Amino acid sequence: MLKASDYIDAVIETVKSWGIPTVLFNPEFIDEDELKNLVTPAVLVLCDSMGGSEFSPSGSGSLLEPVDIDLVCLIAKSRKEDSARAAFNLASFVKRRTTGCRWGLGEMCFNPTKITAMNATGRIKGFTEWHVSFHQGFELEPVADDDIEINGIYLGINPQSDDDFELIGEQDE
Repeated sequence: MLKASDYIDAVIETVKSWGIPTVLFNPEFIDEDELKNLVTPAVLVLCDSMGGSEFSPSGSGSLLEPVDIDLVCLIAKSRKEDSARAAFNLASFVKRRTTGCRWGLGEMCFNPTKITAMNATGRIKGFTEWHVSFHQGFELEPVADDDIEINGIYLGINPQSDDDFELIGEQDE
């Protein structure tokens, strides 16, 4: 069965196989100098959210992990070409390739749904930017009871930090 990171790795490898020179997962750029060295066209893979896990309809006993993904398509404005057109074309290409894509995971991954593309230029300085967004589910092995260590039950009402929780019960051994 898959781990969540196996899904992301499969997305990255598939997008790279489409001829995109730079594909990164949730990059954290410290300063603008790092961005200046980013080779474009580039796609940043962002996992926006993970929904509630439910048992998969496949009947395999696995859990379905639903995710919302953004594939951020970037073209540097400093390139000689028209970055607006290039980013628009890149987003169109990525959106079309995403349709029906299971990232090489076969039956462990469901077809993406709610595929959209939206111009987001101006969020990352120096780049023309489009986001290709979609929802997709993939199967994970359920967590076994012995994989979870419960050492207490805590209650926090409108907590601002971990210190705002109070121990209200302990696990009997």
